[in-house]
Parts: sequence; C-alpha cells; structure tokens
Amino acid sequence: MKKYSFILVLVFIISSFVTGIAFAEEPVVTQPDQVIIYYFCTDFCCPGCVNMKKWTKQVVDADFKDYSASGKLTVKEINIFSKGNEHFMDDYEICTNAIVVALVKGGKEIKFTNLARIWCYVCCQEKFKPYIKDSISKYVQEL
Repeated sequence: MKKYSFILVLVFIISSFVTGIAFAEEPVVTQPDQVIIYYFCTDFCCPGCVNMKKWTKQVVDADFKDYSASGKLTVKEINIFSKGNEHFMDDYEICTNAIVVALVKGGKEIKFTNLARIWCYVCCQEKFKPYIKDSISKYVQEL
C-alpha cells in the first residue's frame, strides 16, 4: 500500500510540472531590514512598461548600487497574471503593471508605496527617474 501511495505522489508532482501548474511567487525576505522594489508585470508589455522596467533598473544600478550589493535593496519582478499571484493586486492596490516600494523591518513588511504616478512619466525619462529615485531614497533612509 505504501508503494502505491508513493507512486501516486510522484505522479502528481511530475504531472504538476508537465501541465504547467504555477506556484505563487511569494516575496522572499533575505535580510531582516531591507527595501524591496517590486516591478509588477503582466502578460502584455507596452513601450511604457519596457521603459518602466529599464529606467527603474538604471536608477537602482546608478544611485543605489551599495544598497543593492549589500542586499539591503532588492528588485523583484512578479507577473500578477501568473496563477497564485492574484493577491498582489489586492495587497498593493494595483491592476496592471506597477512599481511598489516596500520597507521590511525585522523580517516583516511594515509599509509600502504604490508609485502610481509612474504612468504619468513612462514616456519621459527626465521625470520618471527623479520620481523613482526620490521614492526609493525615502525608504532607504529608514533602514
């Protein structure tokens, strides 16, 4: 009987990978105190979305390199349309591509900001980058 149970479990695990069952991409806290920048994406990508992702990475690489290298600043990309990730829409009050900055203290997220104004700036790098930089700066100062 144990042999059949083991085979049944093994078949389920293998079929999960073969059929493409997606598991939630839960945020993983690597340090007790850190800032997490979430780039929430969808299955569809417009030029503004491409800019959003690219310019955020450029700001992090240029202005927060030390925080990033030390693990105190992490950028995570999460597809909100992937099965199991739907809760992020409620958690962070988003409905499409978005950038959210979150502060983690003692291993627990204590606050976040949905940077909703990014949509006003996705076609203007000169406005987008300072907006992102200022928003991240406010959070890293609290580490």
